This record gives sequence, structure tokens and C-alpha cells, in this order.
Amino acid sequence: MDIQSAQKEFQNVTYDDDSFEQLVYYLSNEIDAGAYHLSLLVGPSDDPKKDAVDRISEKTGRSIYTIDANEIISKIESESFENIDYVFKKYDASEALLYLKNGTRLCGAYTGFTQSAVKYATPQERYFLKKIQQNGGLYIVDIDTPDDMGKTLRRAAQSIVHFPLPQSMFKKLLRKIKGVSVHGYEIKTERPKQYGGSANNF
Repeated sequence: MDIQSAQKEFQNVTYDDDSFEQLVYYLSNEIDAGAYHLSLLVGPSDDPKKDAVDRISEKTGRSIYTIDANEIISKIESESFENIDYVFKKYDASEALLYLKNGTRLCGAYTGFTQSAVKYATPQERYFLKKIQQNGGLYIVDIDTPDDMGKTLRRAAQSIVHFPLPQSMFKKLLRKIKGVSVHGYEIKTERPKQYGGSANNF
């Protein structure tokens, strides 16, 4: 079941730009009670994404209900549906925003020919979108790259926030060497802190 978004104003928002501030204002003041808003955070920048979610939480006055898609999406459809049902039973759409980490796991899959460039929605993805439509509320889904967005998820989203890669050569170099071993020693990187809210509620 596809859900077509009527909101086009925020389809190409850039973080750290005026367009993001406009989106935050919209989410804080313009969403009607009982309506839903699905926002995609697209890009590899974990810390800026955390800042974005925290800012939306602060401005909307909603707590953050964090769910990891890796924990609820299974290859077994019935199991995924049960997990999604459980998430929505615990999610209070009037008080919290639902933040889905590792949302790429939810995205559609390439089918048919191996060279196909079209991604088709999985039953799990369609079921999750159907629950959003029925339940209302504010939803933020973390997506790794633009290529991970299937047409169904893209069409369902009222807003899409892009997080550009670091621009400086120094930052690009750090991204490349992150996790690489030097002379047998692993370069340690700090594990990102857990997002606020109920990450372990599921």
C-alpha cells in the first residue's frame, strides 16, 4: 500500500541550512492532531543526525522513542509484522517521535534481473508505512544513502533531510582511515552514544 505525500515543500532539505530550520518550525507548529509526518534523514553522518533528532525533539516537545530496524525486520514476514505491531502498541503518537535507526534495513529490495535499477517495496516496508498512516504521529527514519531510498518510501515521506559528506580533505581522510589497522594496531574510534529516549523499550 503506497501512501502519497501531498507535502512537497520539504522534499530536498539540507541539514545546517535555512531549509532545515524551516522544517523544524513546521514540525513544531503546523502538524494537525492525528496527522502523520514521515521524515527521512539521508547520509552517513551519525553525529549530525543525532543533533537533528535532538533539535526536533526539543522544538516539538516530544520525547524520542528509538527503535533499531535490525531488531524488528526479519525475512519472515509474519514475524516482522508482529514486531511492528508491538512497536506501535508502545508508541504514543501524541507525546513522542518515533526514530527508526538503521532504516535502510526497512527499504525495498532489488528484484528480477541482477542489473535492475528499480527497487521494489517489501511487504515489511509497506506494512510499516500502513501503520504510520493509520496511527498518526511524527516518524524519523535513518537512511544511509540516497540510493537506499526506494520509490515507495520516498513517495511516502513528507520531508527528506540530506546530510552532505564532510567537505574538507582532512575530514575525508579521517573517514577513509577510520577502523583501518596500522602496524597491527586498530585505530580506535569512540562508539556513538545512544540516542535519547527508549532505545531498549522494544
